[in-house]
Amino acid sequence: MKFHYIIKDAKYVVIDDEDNRYKVYEIDDSNLGELQTMLKSYLSLLANENDLTYARAYINQMFFSEDTTLIDGALINSAIQLLVKCFTNPSGKGRSQLNEKKVFDTFAQGTGRKSYLTQYRDFYNVRRQSLAHDDSDFKDNIVGITIDTLDYKPVEIAYIKIRRKFLYNQNADILKEMITIALEFINDQKQKIENKLIEHYSAKSFSEISHYKLLNCKGIELTNSW
Repeated sequence: MKFHYIIKDAKYVVIDDEDNRYKVYEIDDSNLGELQTMLKSYLSLLANENDLTYARAYINQMFFSEDTTLIDGALINSAIQLLVKCFTNPSGKGRSQLNEKKVFDTFAQGTGRKSYLTQYRDFYNVRRQSLAHDDSDFKDNIVGITIDTLDYKPVEIAYIKIRRKFLYNQNADILKEMITIALEFINDQKQKIENKLIEHYSAKSFSEISHYKLLNCKGIELTNSW
């Protein structure tokens, strides 16, 4: 059974629960013991899932027409940024990142797909060298000088600004498949943690659980941006 929820009167409630049978309580991680680390991993999975869901929505809204190359470029660039964000954490702070080998090699092949590890590294390098940083892209620009060949005098500096482009259709398809693989991996990991948490709380008595606080959603809004 999979419930659907809505925020009502600052509480998270099950939709269509006319008898008010179900209540959503807060999870106090201080009472989880060894599951405390697992819950923190779950929170990171939710953050990564949110970013990858946005990334997939960006790809789905591409037009693939000559008149929309600017929009398409912005959408695929944003999707690449979000994908790589979920797999990199150089500062070691914040959420736990996903492991590209586990997701795009081990998990992908375990689901009957090919390995996408090489493709991930290609997107990672695109992001590092061009989108988020500037390792070499500025060197691709070309500068020349215009000479008046009658007077033999230089009159102007000429230049060509080079911007890297991607094969939108091909790269978008690859990127979307990789995002789908990553989301499937996240769902698999979430399910394992959910099972452990359900098992943990199944050992509690109702009288113990009834003293928990209801999940407070004051000031929280559920929104969709697409």
